[in-house]
Amino acid sequence: MKKLVVVLLFIGLTLPVIAQQRAMSADVTRVVSCIKSLTCKNVILTKGNFGNGKQIVFTDSHRRYTMYWSGEDGPQGFLSVWVRPEGTGGQLALITFTDRGLDGLVDFGVQGPASWSDSRRKHFHKNDEASPNIGFEFRQFWQMQLDEAIAAARRQLF
Repeated sequence: MKKLVVVLLFIGLTLPVIAQQRAMSADVTRVVSCIKSLTCKNVILTKGNFGNGKQIVFTDSHRRYTMYWSGEDGPQGFLSVWVRPEGTGGQLALITFTDRGLDGLVDFGVQGPASWSDSRRKHFHKNDEASPNIGFEFRQFWQMQLDEAIAAARRQLF
């Protein structure tokens, strides 16, 4: 009986998270589709090809967003986002984060100049074959940044 309660509790707690992740993945896919086609409907400051991929720049709530799609889909593709308050420049106000695999989950995040410590920069890098986990305690902070950026893109681009 205790095992059944534990299993039901686990399912009850994980299903909403899985549903939220699928919704976020669908939103990322929609934003990437807009970047691919460069035909987003609303005002964009700039858009175009950049290296092997494409990028768009727009503002929302006094923040300037630059979103870059790598030119690849699936597990090899990624969406990188740079955010700063409108009217600012340099690294002090800049944050950047990446969703590798376009699954709606943040894989990397950092803020501020390289001269700051990793903890001050909230440096996060999800473990992969090329690098170890770094700053896992900041993962939720960066996930919230990604979620907010995708929500801003939804408000401004569609």
